[in-house]
Amino acid sequence: VGSFFNWLFGTTEGTTSRVRISNIKVGVCKNGDLPPESICGSTDDRRQSSDVRQGRIGGCTGWLISEDVFVQAGHCGTPSTSARLHFTFERRSAPTRDQYAVDVSTYRGIDNGVGKDWGVGRLLPNAVTGKLPGVAQSEKCNCQGWYNLGSVPDTTRGNTIRITGYGTASVNS
Repeated sequence: VGSFFNWLFGTTEGTTSRVRISNIKVGVCKNGDLPPESICGSTDDRRQSSDVRQGRIGGCTGWLISEDVFVQAGHCGTPSTSARLHFTFERRSAPTRDQYAVDVSTYRGIDNGVGKDWGVGRLLPNAVTGKLPGVAQSEKCNCQGWYNLGSVPDTTRGNTIRITGYGTASVNS
């Protein structure tokens, strides 16, 4: 994780971070397209996720990328000391054992439009269980409880991404 922070914040000389999108498919889904896992066209055919690696923080989504590091969209803003990442699939606050405070001293993010809209920070151990979020989430699924970030592929041809998230929520976190 330390090397990830060095890479992300450019503390290693000559490093950069980027995501390149070369093709976006927009419009109404047609037969033969991949099964929609989000809104495609005028029908809201989203499915509720039960992925333990993501949670709600305010009206935004946070994704675990290590035992204690999360990423979110930069336009979600800098979390306050009272902000919690809630690991729940409900529309209400998660139980306290599934809430994690942000170590605001580690948070970095920018909100400068397309390609420059990201935030990353560390989460503190849970106040009730003392566990890091990735440890607790791993126990829920009997798997690795966070996403692995891969390297940037040499070609974009044939690569498909799936974007998941909560969107707006009525939970104050």
